[in-house]
Amino acid sequence: MSALDLFNNRNFPPFAFGRQIDETDAVLADYVAIGKLIVEWAKNPQSAPTTMAELRSKVGAFMTIDAKYTRFRIEQADSDTAEGLEFVLRLPPAGQVAESEGRVASASPGQDYPLPNLYADLAGNDVPLDAFYGRVADYTMRSCR
Repeated sequence: MSALDLFNNRNFPPFAFGRQIDETDAVLADYVAIGKLIVEWAKNPQSAPTTMAELRSKVGAFMTIDAKYTRFRIEQADSDTAEGLEFVLRLPPAGQVAESEGRVASASPGQDYPLPNLYADLAGNDVPLDAFYGRVADYTMRSCR
C-alpha cells in the first residue's frame, strides 16, 4: 500500500497539508511564500487579515482553503511580559487525531507515512531563509483547523 492508501476513505480531513494529491482542507502551493506572509503578520500584526475573505485574498496565489471554512481568527502567543510568557497549545480535533492514530497504528509493514513535498524540496537547499519560511508555514498551518 502506498502512503496515500493509508489516508483514503477517512471520516476526518488529514493533518498533512500541501499534498496536491491528498484530500486536504488546505493545499499549499508555495510553502516559502506562505511562510513569508506568516512571518510578516507575526512581526506586524496590523498587516494580518481580519476576515476569511481577506485571508483568501492574501493567500489565494499560494494556497487554497476549503470553502467549508467560513470563520477566521489569529492567535499569537505573547512576548515576554511582567507576567511571563504565554504558551499557546492548540489541540487537534479529537475525532481527527484518533482516526489518524488508528490508521497509522494498523498500517502494514512497508507503508509510508505521507509528508508534505516541502521536505523533499528542501533537501540540499542552498537558501536557509527559504527553508526557514517553508518550515514556518508547515508548522503554523498544522495547527489550523
